[in-house]
Parts: sequence; structure tokens; C-alpha cells
Amino acid sequence: MGRNPRSRYRNQRSRWSEIPTYANRNGNGNEASGDGWNFRGRGFGITGRANYAAASLGVGLGSVYLQKPELVAQPTDACLSFAWYWLSRGCNQAIDSGNFDTTTRLVNGPGMLHKHERSAAFHRNLTAFA
Repeated sequence: MGRNPRSRYRNQRSRWSEIPTYANRNGNGNEASGDGWNFRGRGFGITGRANYAAASLGVGLGSVYLQKPELVAQPTDACLSFAWYWLSRGCNQAIDSGNFDTTTRLVNGPGMLHKHERSAAFHRNLTAFA
């Protein structure tokens, strides 16, 4: 089938490491530490050294996610780490009380980008599981 679809991402690390966005945030070290790349958002959105450490402890793996952060991108660990995140932030209580906006902020922070699309999908899914 021709070209390897991953070839376009070959230089991704070098490009990300030049972006200081995640330096000194979420428990990451400075740009030179490489933490911004190593602890980038994976799975269902675990981002930053501090969240990787907390998720690893939270799912009972000690410091495994700090030693092998790529595991968070694997299906089982992505689900485990997101379940930890969801429960540790009180998302069940927020969504069970019907507060969609609060739940969104607990997961995504203050940004409400695509709120209407997410809300519509949420309500469609509610009726599907009712």
C-alpha cells in the first residue's frame, strides 16, 4: 500500500520538544528535562508528570507510568488511568447530579470548546442506555 502511515510522524519528538508549552507545568521539569514530551497527553488525556505519577499510584502500579509513560497509550492502561482520573476528580457525583458543565470542567479544565456537540452526544447516549 505504499508509504508507511507512521512516516509522517517520524520527526514528531523533535518538533514537540521545541515547544515549551508543558515545561514547568503539571509537575514537569524545564524544557531540557524532556518531560513535556515524555508525559504528554496519552490515553484519555493524562497529561504531565504529576498526573502520570498520581494515576500510576491510583491504579496500584507504584511508579510504573513514570518509568514507562508509553503504557498510558495502551488500551487497558488508558482505560484504567482515565477511570482513576474520573473517580479522583469527583466526576461521577457531578454527572449523576445532571451537571454536565461541571463534569466537563472537571475533565477539561475551564475550556468549554465544543460544549454543544458534547452535550448533544451525552443526551443521545442517555436515551440509548435508559
